Amino acid sequence: MDEAMKRIALLWYLFLLGSISQAGNIKITPILINFKGVAVSGNITIAYADFGSALISRDNDATWEQIRVFDGGEILDILIDGNKMTAFNDRGEIAGSADEGRSWSIIRKLGDSVLAAVRFPGGYFLRLRNKLISLDNNFKNNKEITAQSNILKKVGSLFKPVYNRSMIYADGYLIAEFDSSVIIRFNEDLMPMDTLDLKFYTDSGQYKSGYRIKYDLGYVYFKYIYSDGKKSMASLYRTKDRKSTRLNSSHRIRS
Repeated sequence: MDEAMKRIALLWYLFLLGSISQAGNIKITPILINFKGVAVSGNITIAYADFGSALISRDNDATWEQIRVFDGGEILDILIDGNKMTAFNDRGEIAGSADEGRSWSIIRKLGDSVLAAVRFPGGYFLRLRNKLISLDNNFKNNKEITAQSNILKKVGSLFKPVYNRSMIYADGYLIAEFDSSVIIRFNEDLMPMDTLDLKFYTDSGQYKSGYRIKYDLGYVYFKYIYSDGKKSMASLYRTKDRKSTRLNSSHRIRS
C-alpha cells in the first residue's frame, strides 16, 4: 500500500473512532419505522411510530415530513388541539408542541409507562401499568387509583391487543376496559360509577378483552375475544346505558 493510501486509511479510521466516541451526542433519524397510530385534526395528519418518530402532513396529506418527537421509545398517542399537540410514549414521557409539530419539548417525565391517554375538559386521563391517574391542564397530578393492566398476549395468530385505545371520555365520564372484558365507568374524580361484565351476556369460556372502545351517536362500541379452547371468536358489542349490550357483529378468527 503506497503512502497516500495509508494516510487515507488512517484518516478514515480516526474519523470512525471519533464518531463512535461521540455517538452519545449524535441524533440518528430512523429510515424504517413501525407506525402505531394516526391522529387527524383539520388539515393536520400525524402518523406516530416507534423510535420517537412520526410523519406529519399539514396540508391535507399533500406533503409529508418526518419529525422527531422524543429521543426514543414508542409513541402511544398524540392529541391535537388547534396548533397545539401533546404526545405520550411508553417511557412515561409527555412532550408538547405549540407550532403544529415543528418543534417539541419534554413537558414531564412520569417514571412509569403510559399505556393510554384521553383528553377531557379538566386535563388528561392516563392509564399506567398499575394505576389510572388524572392530570390537570398544566400536567400536574390530580387524582389516581390503583388499577392493574396486565401484559397483553397475542390471541390466536391474527390478533394482538394493545391498551392505547382502551379508554374513552364520553358524556362526562371516563370509560375504560379491563381484563376479562369488564367495562368500568368513572366520574372525573376517578370514582367508579358502574360496571358492565360481558360474562353475563355471552356463553361460558375464556374471555380476552379486545381493548378497543369507540363512541358514536350515544353508543359505546367495544370488542372482545372469546375462546372455548377449540376456536376463537372476535365480537363487536355496543351499549347505550352501560347496563345492557347488543351484539353488532361476530366473526371467527384463527386460533
